Amino acid sequence: MGCFYSRGNEEDIVYDMSPIRHLPVIFVNGVPGAGNQTVAQTISNITGYTMIRPGELVRAEASKDTSRGRLIADKLQAQEDIPEQLTVDLIKEAMLMQQDAKGFILVGFPKNPRMSNIFNRQVKWPEKIVALEVDNELDSSGNPKALASTLKEILSDTIEQCQKRPASPDLQPPMAVSAPAMTQPILAQSTDSHMEIEEAEK
Repeated sequence: MGCFYSRGNEEDIVYDMSPIRHLPVIFVNGVPGAGNQTVAQTISNITGYTMIRPGELVRAEASKDTSRGRLIADKLQAQEDIPEQLTVDLIKEAMLMQQDAKGFILVGFPKNPRMSNIFNRQVKWPEKIVALEVDNELDSSGNPKALASTLKEILSDTIEQCQKRPASPDLQPPMAVSAPAMTQPILAQSTDSHMEIEEAEK
């Protein structure tokens, strides 16, 4: 398939992201226990987009005997934050390895605004951002079918636009939409979550 990037040295990597810039990207992020994995999987089922879990990429890289792998392993051992650029580079490599994908869902991403800014600048702006927040005052539907139906309705415009859109990273003006509470079914105790899905802000 050829090289996706060239290396001057292992810390100086230049990526050509043009092969995947036309593909839609959705961020799914929230506090622990808010249902990131459940929502991401549901969106993947609806759209056929490929899920990328940056945390798994980081852990896999840490097991490699490379300067980058050893750096990550040392950071994890010391319980220090992984550099934002390094995490984004791993995501870029994963995306470039899957150019036949319909789109991408980044689970648990971004961890902070700087990480988001790096991705937006070096890759593209996401079409949607799904932000999950735990709210014990909300009633939970506890219904996976209702969650799927709501997500399908909210994402329908994105799916339609991506099918018609030319290969361009430009986005429409942002628009926020609220979705009902949902329950994270993989938890022993139910956790009510409030889900907000919005167009990415430029």
